[in-house]
Amino acid sequence: GKRWLHHTSLLWDYEPARMGLLRMPKRQPAYRAQRSHGSFVRGLSQTLPSRDAFCASLAAAAGATWELTPVELEEAQAALSLPHRQVTRLLRPEEVC
Repeated sequence: GKRWLHHTSLLWDYEPARMGLLRMPKRQPAYRAQRSHGSFVRGLSQTLPSRDAFCASLAAAAGATWELTPVELEEAQAALSLPHRQVTRLLRPEEVC
């Protein structure tokens, strides 16, 4: 069947001092205005009541559009081994900054 797998990283909480370890990118959009990461990166814990509430809201919003079927990691990995359009690729170091 047709499947869709999305992976992303969300910060629930973090150490603000560690944001200072990130280098400024050589290329950045104008709206960033040369701001440091610490000036605009926020953890979700600063705006949401709890992780459980966030997960429930995310599942409800996605479920309003798509039919969601929870699967174990092994089943997702098996689906990824099937032929599919692959748009993810590794970046070379010179592409990162």
